Amino acid sequence: MKRSALAVLPNISAPRPAPLGCEPGALAYIMGACRIIVGRSTAGWHLSISCASRYPTWDELAKARYELIPDDVTMAMLLPPQAEYVNLHATTLHLWEVKAPRLVRNGEQR
Repeated sequence: MKRSALAVLPNISAPRPAPLGCEPGALAYIMGACRIIVGRSTAGWHLSISCASRYPTWDELAKARYELIPDDVTMAMLLPPQAEYVNLHATTLHLWEVKAPRLVRNGEQR
């Protein structure tokens, strides 16, 4: 996807402190119908994005990631083993920083 395609989405609001229960220092944003929380802990970056009555679209998820997380960070959506799966908010998606020593990008290992 070209980043220019993300420009047609609503702008992301100025940050405000995230609600209690989030990582210390986490910030909250609004982007159209989406609510976004970005935090960073010793485990790395975490981004959650939700809409009240639907899942965020891929473009909304990508825009939030590329505008709110440093570009040199690799983020992933993780699905743990089913026994460990937890879903507290039905329309929220999460991205987590991945610090893998060997990632394949564009056919090259890093």
